[in-house]
Amino acid sequence: MPARSNAMLIGAVAVAVAVIVGLAVVLTRDDPPQRAVPANEITDEPAVTVSTTLAPTTVAPTTTIPHTTTSATTTVAPVARVATADNLVAALPTVLELPVGWEFSGDFYNTAPEPVTGPGSGFCGGDNAAARALAAGAVAMVHGNGYDTPEFGWTSTDLYAFTSAETSKMFMTLTRDQASTCSGGYEYSLPEGDGPGAYDGFSDEFGNDATWFLTDVGQVLELGVPGADEAFGVTVSSYSYTNYQDAEYGGTSTDVVQYERHGRVVFVTDLWGGCCEFGYNDLDPAFDYTPTVEQTNMIAQQINPIVLQRLVALNVI
Repeated sequence: MPARSNAMLIGAVAVAVAVIVGLAVVLTRDDPPQRAVPANEITDEPAVTVSTTLAPTTVAPTTTIPHTTTSATTTVAPVARVATADNLVAALPTVLELPVGWEFSGDFYNTAPEPVTGPGSGFCGGDNAAARALAAGAVAMVHGNGYDTPEFGWTSTDLYAFTSAETSKMFMTLTRDQASTCSGGYEYSLPEGDGPGAYDGFSDEFGNDATWFLTDVGQVLELGVPGADEAFGVTVSSYSYTNYQDAEYGGTSTDVVQYERHGRVVFVTDLWGGCCEFGYNDLDPAFDYTPTVEQTNMIAQQINPIVLQRLVALNVI
């Protein structure tokens, strides 16, 4: 989930060798030994002199017939390389390729996201995406730039590269399993603050000693994405509440994330929004937005083909 200020809160709208075993099949042939014939033999028969006239022999001239060998040309597709962080960054969409109305949120891309775990870090109190990816053997990753959408949501496209299809599948499995553990709700508490292990519910100058009580509810939905080896969506809604200085504050944030695997690279499309705040005096009622699986999939359909085309051109897919 994106590390940004919860917009629900005061002022807070804060990524063969084909060893050609030349089975050199060498067929070794052993010829049988030749019988030796003696130069002279002793016999009882009288010697007979035979006069032999040899007729001239005409030898036909030797004709050489050229042998033509037809060699078929076989084109072998190059073996895809393992993607690097630079490859992943180069595949991200440019500003001109973004949907109309998107604005840069100030969240720059990151090729070394911090792996963290625990409440407030990943789905249902578990590992975040970077930690899950490293656990599965990721060799490169990038959290893409963050953008604000016209509907008051926040979105990004992240990429994770692995050395094999098996390890990328492992990352998908770890994610699916983890996000499924809190369908009945996962309750925890966090102190007010910014960063891992904290909940940024208030502006910096207020409520620094507050404690927030949260409940995460997750759901996993299998998706059919043309061209993808596998895909699914994760929806996690987080309900927050605190009583601070005899006043109640709270709201709901929803994170919808689409995971899409193409060989050894996993595409992650994240769409976040907040709504239903209470207790704040300066709420902007226009900031009531709950993202959906359909909207996240629509963004993925706009962005992912661009990214996929570039990764194929770079020969990493």
